[in-house]
Amino acid sequence: MEKFKLKLEQMNISNENLCEFLKDESYDEIIKKQLLTQTNCKIQLYMLEGFDLASRDIGSFSDPYLIVSCGDRVFSERDNYQLDEANPKFYKLYNFTAEFPGAPQIRIAAYDYDDLFGDDLIGDTTIDLDDRFFNGDWQAIEEKPIEYRQLYHESTSLSQGVVTCWLEIEPSNKKDNEQKEWDIAPEPVKDYEIRLSVMDTKDVPCEDFEGVSDVFIRAYFDDGEKKDTDTHFRCSNGAASFNYRLKFNVQGPRPQPLMLVL
Repeated sequence: MEKFKLKLEQMNISNENLCEFLKDESYDEIIKKQLLTQTNCKIQLYMLEGFDLASRDIGSFSDPYLIVSCGDRVFSERDNYQLDEANPKFYKLYNFTAEFPGAPQIRIAAYDYDDLFGDDLIGDTTIDLDDRFFNGDWQAIEEKPIEYRQLYHESTSLSQGVVTCWLEIEPSNKKDNEQKEWDIAPEPVKDYEIRLSVMDTKDVPCEDFEGVSDVFIRAYFDDGEKKDTDTHFRCSNGAASFNYRLKFNVQGPRPQPLMLVL
């Protein structure tokens, strides 16, 4: 189609409607041929994250895990449940095979782990594979978009949370080295040292009845252990001096890191 557009431009012909018409016609022909042919395909489902998953526990967040299925193939992540987590991280690839037309749907179900009373369904969503495979616009996208899929439960019409994922479908006869497999493993956790240098202050009010203050600086990292500077005793002009360094041993990456200095 791009070559055709370029040819039209070289002939000083510019007609977007014509291009769209020809594109639709070519898609229709391709789809008609595909519907008459059984095509075996590899399916890659990349699961990324969950957001705002509904709680199935009393007084705490759910302990979520996924069960992902397509036809007879089922992947259960029950052993990898995440304790008290409304925004779980998955970062996992699930591989399936299916024949088109007539491929089964993919079902993504989020459950709340409970060792005593049995697991509860948080919500689920289904992906119609035939709808994707026979959609020319979707097939034309070289790098498939990330989808934000709402989870629903039969007990309510309200969303029970969101999962993010993307889907790729390739013919099984495509060589393995031609089928890209994305590495979505999370960044490994590393040890870091954060150093906070405290030099001096100005305009600190004098709170003691003598007109002085004993000034020190306190810092927290992610509400963890507090660390204090030494104390500038009997500061009378609001300009306390420290030249002090606070060190925090932390691990990262971590969600929304926050340092609080008081």
